[in-house]
Amino acid sequence: MRIRIINTAMDGREFTAASLLDSLPDVSRPTLYRQLAVLLDAGILVVHREERRRGAVERTYRFAPGGAAMPPAEMAALTTDDHQSLFAAAMSVLASSFQHYLHTTDAEPYRDNVSYIQLPVWLTDDERAHLIAQLGKVLESVASNAPEGERRKYLISPIFFPLPT
Repeated sequence: MRIRIINTAMDGREFTAASLLDSLPDVSRPTLYRQLAVLLDAGILVVHREERRRGAVERTYRFAPGGAAMPPAEMAALTTDDHQSLFAAAMSVLASSFQHYLHTTDAEPYRDNVSYIQLPVWLTDDERAHLIAQLGKVLESVASNAPEGERRKYLISPIFFPLPT
């Protein structure tokens, strides 16, 4: 659920719980608030401002700088079981996000250049590091695009792991 919240809200804009509920109609209000609290406690989200609305306090959230990325030391400490659980959760969110897209009224996968390509490549450790750095530069060059005009939000999910030979 937290990964779905991150993927839904990670577009550089501030957001409220109400706006997330609009984007995640299958999520109950208590579940959303519970998961927002976990993300706040973990330092992934911060409260940007609070406003009184109809007798209640409405919080506006944003992502903490670097908040959605796991620090390298924590990544290094993960067990293979941890990686299996995180990967399964990520794939579940990916499948759910894709299903949600397919059920929107304007879904046109061909027009939208939807792709799910898998391409095994042979790389040395240096070549792999170079490829990841280059992909990082390309992704970084568009990551701060503002949601304006004709832009649509796309999910890009590069996954790297060695294949048995």
